[in-house]
Amino acid sequence: MLTREIAETIVKETMNRLNRNINIMDKTGIIISSGDPTRIKQVHEGALEVIRTGKPIIITSENTVQWEGTLTGINLPIEFQNKIIGVIGITGEPKEVEEFGGLVKMTTELMIKQSFLALQMEWKQRTTEMIIEVLIKAEPDFEAIDHWLNLLHIQLSPPYNVTYVLLKSRKERFKIKYL
Repeated sequence: MLTREIAETIVKETMNRLNRNINIMDKTGIIISSGDPTRIKQVHEGALEVIRTGKPIIITSENTVQWEGTLTGINLPIEFQNKIIGVIGITGEPKEVEEFGGLVKMTTELMIKQSFLALQMEWKQRTTEMIIEVLIKAEPDFEAIDHWLNLLHIQLSPPYNVTYVLLKSRKERFKIKYL
């Protein structure tokens, strides 16, 4: 769910507002987006520690040598559906960036959730359209329809209501009849 495109949007928008470098690492600790393009595709050992422990870490000038590929700042887990899907790092003096780290984490998780929900809605809409397309065919594939209905968690059971729309021309109003 954490794609490079989403990560790039988060980095760009967050950096514009905070004037801090932001890194986003995937669940393997690889930097997938950063305000510093030279860091992309590098392993971030601080992120690996966050993924391993599930806890944020603060990297100071004294402990940067402990984790290769790190700079001073804070690294926070990005969670989605109770799983760590990545890490967001904010570069800067830990005392300064700690203040807004939680807000950046929350905003990142909300953006990921919103993206997921948009994809879900799009998928449901497209699946519904496919069901209707198959239903209006001369010989509908009821097995496929049942499969799609199950994916949508829809069970059709009687009694049924049927509605049809009669269009005579584009200029006339349409009539809806309930049977």
